[in-house]
Amino acid sequence: MLKKTLYRRRMTGLVVALATVLSASTLAGWTSAAEAAPQPSGYQAVAPERVLAPVTIPAQGKVVGRFTEAPTGATAAWVVLTAARAAAASAVSVCPGTTATADCRSRPVLTAMSGVATSSPVLVPIDPTTKAFTINATRSVLVAADVEGYVVPRGSATASGGYSEVAKPVNGSSFAIGARELSTVTIPNVPADATAVAVNIHSSGFTGPSYVAACPAGQPRADCAATSTFNPNAVGARDTFAIVKLGGASGKQIQLYNNAGTGSLRVDARGFIRASATDTAFAPVAAAAPASIVLKPGASSAFRLAGLSSTATQAVVRVTGVGAWRDTRVTTCLDRTTPANCAPSVVLLAGKGQASTNTVVVPVVAGKPVLTLTNSAASVRLSVAVVGEIGPGGSAPTTAPKPPTTPKPTATPQPTATPQPTATPTPTPTPTPTATPKPTVPKPTTGAPNATNTGVPAGTKLTIHDGDLYVKTAGTVVSGLDVRGSIIVQAADVTIKNTVVHGRVRDVPVALINNLGHYPRLVITDTEVASLGQRANGIMGSNFTATRVNIHHVEDTVHLTAGDVTISKSWMHDNQHFEKDPLRNNTPTHDDSIQIQGGSNITITGNTITGSHNAAVQITQDRTKVSNIVFSNNFADGGACTINVAQGSLGPITGMRVLDNTFGRSTKLYDCAIIAPKTSVLDVQRNYYSNDGALVKVKNG
Repeated sequence: MLKKTLYRRRMTGLVVALATVLSASTLAGWTSAAEAAPQPSGYQAVAPERVLAPVTIPAQGKVVGRFTEAPTGATAAWVVLTAARAAAASAVSVCPGTTATADCRSRPVLTAMSGVATSSPVLVPIDPTTKAFTINATRSVLVAADVEGYVVPRGSATASGGYSEVAKPVNGSSFAIGARELSTVTIPNVPADATAVAVNIHSSGFTGPSYVAACPAGQPRADCAATSTFNPNAVGARDTFAIVKLGGASGKQIQLYNNAGTGSLRVDARGFIRASATDTAFAPVAAAAPASIVLKPGASSAFRLAGLSSTATQAVVRVTGVGAWRDTRVTTCLDRTTPANCAPSVVLLAGKGQASTNTVVVPVVAGKPVLTLTNSAASVRLSVAVVGEIGPGGSAPTTAPKPPTTPKPTATPQPTATPQPTATPTPTPTPTPTATPKPTVPKPTTGAPNATNTGVPAGTKLTIHDGDLYVKTAGTVVSGLDVRGSIIVQAADVTIKNTVVHGRVRDVPVALINNLGHYPRLVITDTEVASLGQRANGIMGSNFTATRVNIHHVEDTVHLTAGDVTISKSWMHDNQHFEKDPLRNNTPTHDDSIQIQGGSNITITGNTITGSHNAAVQITQDRTKVSNIVFSNNFADGGACTINVAQGSLGPITGMRVLDNTFGRSTKLYDCAIIAPKTSVLDVQRNYYSNDGALVKVKNG
């Protein structure tokens, strides 16, 4: 994330067509490695330094930065590029010099998605005359850049060295990290001549969006916090590759700074920059067009790494994934010594509905430059492009490091987000709800609500029910169904659990779970509510308790027409939205996460709420008076304003408390977490913005 000024919200729709903006990173003026082997050069790691402060690039615009501190003779820089606040999917290119050539623009280094902050390490050639680089974007987007090291001619910098892979990669242990916390990580078995460590950093269980900076131990806290390495998110886990300068009294430590929220991090050592790795070329490569394929879950595919010289021993590869309907892991074998029984290493966590990017260093066999990737949980379109190479030679592989340790894991780590495949439904109509055995592999119930701890528990067998399901008997338990219609409640004390409600095609939006009859004590737990594409709303009515419910791809995720409602530990995201809605005279859809038309005694606590275009909570009070609302301990973002109180003709809202929440800043109106009329006095306490910890204030409107 960009320090102080990077605002974001999560994806509000699935990616449907990004083929035009997903490509390799070939920059004009590069020398093809296939034509001429690079001259021996080393890598000089530096304490991260911001070389481009956050700036908004307009659509088809550019911004120029400079490597003013580059060592003499440096030929390339290892830069972390961060992008956020994209108005729509934006292809971002990085070009040497002061001009974004057509060739460079046609080969972006990452795709910035609407509402999602993302980052990627980029190997950027340095223009020897200007030391400038140009960033171009196809759509408006906020960008920043931080340099972590330079490629330098061998002998020109005493701190330079070659890349030396570890013999057998070993994953470290996860540790908890809090907001604005700086944690020191000791890397075991560091060679005596090592100046930097190549690591994979994994995040999981974050309570909200944040940014993490990886720096050498001992770098001043403020300097480290002023840079960014990657962006953890409350939705799913994330990975990034980084080369981090070693520091501390022993020269064997790095430090990680987390800006907001709490979560878990893991540091996996992959290699070292070593002075003894002599005669090693570390250079950018003018890659061929990227290899691209749709890889199904459980499948593997070999990608030819085009553009490498015949002497390359490692390839710097950018892997991009797009179009996954849920989070999926893409792995490879990084163990050169025993590939036959190698434990898979994650090279990319492809997020649901995102364009996910990571750059990794992978070993290659001379004459057989092939990277084999295996996919886990959901079909995803993968693009693979070589952007650099290492070789020839270098020192022998180092001993495999022990897992990195941290001296102070202060809290139990949040669970790692591991997408689980949904059981394949058996196409057998079920006219009445039936109970099923408890799931054998329950999802974790702790951490910020996300894909790992909401919805149907993994291992639950689902039976398809075609058509609407009318529940007319008091005390009925609906469990283990995949309902291809709506559930219409017409009795008291109904329970809906371990069930998916998908709906069916209709002319106008209806409720997927309908309690508009206000039948008392409806309970909804461990359930997913999501349209298969047709227009729909999520839960409508009143008198219910919803816990660990995953509601998405509907217009209003929850629509309350009366009160006595509790919503907790649930995930509301990715609303349906139409810029030209035929049901609204071709004006935009007014989709909300939670719309409240009337009612009292409403509690909304411990949820993740994003993805709406109008508001996360919209109080219209156009049916009955609204009172006694508690909104607490949530992460909420999006909308024109995230909470919008409109009292209408029924007078002030009374008894509304907004306590201990974290808000994102991706609202259409700047810094508009809460807006309310002056006559509706809200009890607002201890609410903060996620990116910089600033106190939330109520706007009057």
